[in-house]
Amino acid sequence: MCGDISEPEQQFSGCSQMIFENIMIAEYLMSQGYLVSELRELSPATTTRLILESKRYAAVQLAKIETRDKIQQKYRLSVCLN
Repeated sequence: MCGDISEPEQQFSGCSQMIFENIMIAEYLMSQGYLVSELRELSPATTTRLILESKRYAAVQLAKIETRDKIQQKYRLSVCLN
């Protein structure tokens, strides 16, 4: 039996999306050897570069999740209709 297709979409609300973005930014910074709290100690150029890179990383991760969710919803719908 297939799942209930009347379930609301599981996309992030505005608040959840901001929390997720902050987590992904922190994750990216840690992967580069930095903590969010250390950004103030870095040069302005380095800080700007890291912030831009981390925001880009967070946007890509969010897009992956949203795309995966849409694909799963389409799959569930096609399974239920067959």
